[in-house]
Amino acid sequence: MNVSEDGEIRDREQTREPREDDAAGLHRAFVAVRMPEEVQEALARVQRTLRRWAGDRVRWTDPSDLHLTLAFFGSLTPEWIVSIAGAAEIAAATSPVFSFEVVGLGGFGNRRGIRVLWAGVPSPPPALVTLAARLEKEVRERGWPMEERPFRPHITLGRARDPIAMPSLTEACPSLINAPFGEVRAERVSLMAAAPDRRTPRYVVVRELPLRG
Repeated sequence: MNVSEDGEIRDREQTREPREDDAAGLHRAFVAVRMPEEVQEALARVQRTLRRWAGDRVRWTDPSDLHLTLAFFGSLTPEWIVSIAGAAEIAAATSPVFSFEVVGLGGFGNRRGIRVLWAGVPSPPPALVTLAARLEKEVRERGWPMEERPFRPHITLGRARDPIAMPSLTEACPSLINAPFGEVRAERVSLMAAAPDRRTPRYVVVRELPLRG
């Protein structure tokens, strides 16, 4: 089990609180690589296994929403939506198509336990890392305040309502800790946001941006 124990939840979708301008633009906006159907199905089976162990202690991501976040922005006004989309389009246009494997489970948390459960990308291709860095650079140059956090590619499976002890997860699901869940061929990235008027986050695609490099 790969667990960050530095006291911070290093999840790029958890770095900014909602603001008063949510209703004017996009809430919880981000750019991501979406999971293909076969990987969604594999991770959904993992979630069902974990649910038997964790139950309602975790808010599970809907399988159709599973994705790898490249950059998270929080709430965007209409003006910023245009600017961020332009930055993402430039980054995507200079990136080649690439593939990566989704393998194993991990968690973000601290000494009290895990708060975010994820499936990992232990061997990210250089093109993925470069794309994330280029996207962040383009967004920063437009003046958006990106946080200084290392890029650790992962797919969030669920968020715990209270910290969960890491050893109990390792003991409950030993066969999944290093299990392969499939290959993702990234041909595009998506500007996404939380759908409005839902208590459980569900994401909508605002714009698809093909990789053209």
